[in-house]
Amino acid sequence: MASLLPQQALRRHVSRRKPGWAPVSAVAGMTVALIVCSVVFVLVLGSATERLKYCHTTSGYIISLFSWGTSALAGKQRTGVSNREQRQLYPLELPFATDDAVRKQCMRDMQDLLLARVRGQPQVVMPLLDVLRRKLAYPREPVVVHLAGDNGVGKTHTARLVSQALSLRCAPDRDVCDAGDNLLTIAGTGFDGLSVAEARQRIIGQIITHTDRYPHGVVLIDDLTAMDPSLVSALAPLFGRAAHFPEQLTHPSTATAAGARHAAAKSLQTMHDSSLSSGQPPPPLSQLIIFVTTDFGRQGRTVGKSRTEIEAMIQHDFADLYGTLLPAYTRTFVYYPFTSAMAEDVVRSAVTDLPCALGERLIASSTISDEAVSFLVQQHRQLWSGKENGHALRRLVEDEIVSQLVVYWETHAQQKHFERLRVHFELDEASMRVLLRTPHTSRTTASQPPAALSSVEARAYGHGGADDGDGEERSDL
Repeated sequence: MASLLPQQALRRHVSRRKPGWAPVSAVAGMTVALIVCSVVFVLVLGSATERLKYCHTTSGYIISLFSWGTSALAGKQRTGVSNREQRQLYPLELPFATDDAVRKQCMRDMQDLLLARVRGQPQVVMPLLDVLRRKLAYPREPVVVHLAGDNGVGKTHTARLVSQALSLRCAPDRDVCDAGDNLLTIAGTGFDGLSVAEARQRIIGQIITHTDRYPHGVVLIDDLTAMDPSLVSALAPLFGRAAHFPEQLTHPSTATAAGARHAAAKSLQTMHDSSLSSGQPPPPLSQLIIFVTTDFGRQGRTVGKSRTEIEAMIQHDFADLYGTLLPAYTRTFVYYPFTSAMAEDVVRSAVTDLPCALGERLIASSTISDEAVSFLVQQHRQLWSGKENGHALRRLVEDEIVSQLVVYWETHAQQKHFERLRVHFELDEASMRVLLRTPHTSRTTASQPPAALSSVEARAYGHGGADDGDGEERSDL
């Protein structure tokens, strides 16, 4: 078109173009190139890490990489370390303590996780979010979050969800992404048979190693009541009584150490040689978020008590056991005993969380009918109403529903690679079983066998079986 214009008109046409103008084709080419570069960057980054499985949405991850803003709140507490230096020192940690944008994103993720996945304990979620919001805004203020309640009501699960919201990657030691890699779990029952000095040395070694990697990490002491009270007292700096353990600030003497004690002291010395020689003190323990869980309801002490009586009992027992050591910086949250309504919430969440647990590339959505929920709760009442409560019920439900999905995929191997299932579980009153139903799509032929048949039955069905004619496939165990 331009070639048909007179030469003078062509010059006027070109001169009217704005500076920086580029043809549409060039812009499209640059856009495609940018997308390709982004994909290559993600792939290269994924191959360079051990387990590139992120806790956050894509937007949250991008913010963590490219948000270089500073925090006015954190700036008042910073000890001469710039935001860039903080990132270089601790590349594994989300900079929520120094970056307002990242902190807001973490709080949004934390709120979404706790509201969606802490079942049957609405009295805990919002007050806990208030405490954690202040902690993230003022990270050097010590805080100990005490989660009290019976076994299986969601205390440990809550701490894991908080760590997931504050972590860049999922915990490497768990198949399901329900915790972040900045979580250190210390089992209260893991030091039986050890002296207080030996147990203290092991715990301090774990905490120091964790703090060196995640100075704003999460530490969970699971079942604090199982620990010797003398050991709890020996860990006083962790609960806000001091900024550091003595081992963090001094070089252990190796002149008189011997045997196992010598080896442990040498490992602690190696850990801190770099920070001490540079003149920078190690990160203070007050920056950590400390969770402790307790179970004062053992042996049926909470049975028949009102919620007010349960709260009073927990506060009295906690103060009586630990005196003034913990209550000064402790925020206590009481989890109420397990009920049928909570059991129904656990069953529903076990089903609705399947896309996240098994992979969204396999399952697009998962639902269950109200009748099936009530049936499973009543069927397993004797088990979930015992000691383990929600843990036992969730495991039983997952065993039952996941087994049906595994059998379905075994008998539909071709569809597994390109078909995202929309599964629904419902109660079959004829057999009194909870059955898996999958939509009969155009990609599924009418001659496919039912999902729960064995391999022999499936082959027999393939030769002479017929469809049930209702447009959906069923399976059961």
